[in-house]
Amino acid sequence: MDDKIDKLNRKIARLLGKKGNAKPLENNNSNNGGNGNNDGGVISNRTYAIVMLMCVLLLWLATGVYYVGENTYGLVMVDGQIKKVVTGPAVGVNMPIPLGGVVLVDGAATSMKGIGLSEMNGGYVALSKDLVPLELVGQYSFKVVNSQLMYNNLEITPQNIENTVKFNLLAATHRVLAKQDYASLKMANLTILAKDIVDNANNQLIKDGLTLVKLNINRLHLAAYTETTSTLADDTSLDSQLTTKVADNLINEARSYRQDQLAKLQVTASNYNQLLKEYDNKPEAVAQQMYYDTLAYLASNSACTKYTYLFLNLSQLATQINQINASTSRDVVRARTYGR
Repeated sequence: MDDKIDKLNRKIARLLGKKGNAKPLENNNSNNGGNGNNDGGVISNRTYAIVMLMCVLLLWLATGVYYVGENTYGLVMVDGQIKKVVTGPAVGVNMPIPLGGVVLVDGAATSMKGIGLSEMNGGYVALSKDLVPLELVGQYSFKVVNSQLMYNNLEITPQNIENTVKFNLLAATHRVLAKQDYASLKMANLTILAKDIVDNANNQLIKDGLTLVKLNINRLHLAAYTETTSTLADDTSLDSQLTTKVADNLINEARSYRQDQLAKLQVTASNYNQLLKEYDNKPEAVAQQMYYDTLAYLASNSACTKYTYLFLNLSQLATQINQINASTSRDVVRARTYGR
């Protein structure tokens, strides 16, 4: 084992600039009268260990150096909180991992994405004021304008961000088309109509740090739910019975969605009420269980694991829990005092 260490030391010595043939440490000691001086041999094991530790320390400190590219936002994180937002191109230094980190967010406008029946499977079909189903076909582009707001409100994944934009674009399309009847929309200027939809959607998207950059409407025609309706796309008269059927389908879908959301809310409210009763009896145990449940959720969620779990501030969470418990205790004492 000593021979292997000596060979490794000699190699490191040559890398560090040692000239001449390196001799084992024990031979040098004997040649120098056993005085322990290592004048012409390899570096000592202690020096080797110090050099290795310094290298590891430098590599760890280097994890705090970051680079933010062009058209990119850098969220500089310290203890799980956003310390500052850097707009690229920029180079900086932050606390090394796991004390700090940098979350990069693309700030450039996306490429044009298609919308319409073929891509959204009927997702961009809306009713006019007189209940005529219309399909919007075109392309849109969006970008991030407030990375900090988006980070706090959304999970930073491309799919989640795009779904948020699509949902708001769909909702804005419904709101705008519902204000005009079919005859007016048929003669409307598509550029002006697109601007109205963009403005309407951005009123909501800006709350999540996003904005629609451009919307091109290629055509706005009757929704082709069946072969029969597709033949009516250019017809000035619309079969009222067919229109009513399509409208009923959309209304039934909306009612089903409403019932589904109400069921989820009822389950959530029931769980909350049950948890509140348990918290009144054992506040510390319930708070600890909620903490572990949160850790389990973060560990199972890929986006949270990447951005949040790494920077979880345990001391701050403990302080907040203690403050809540103290506040709850004061409220109980005050209530009992006034109750008397």
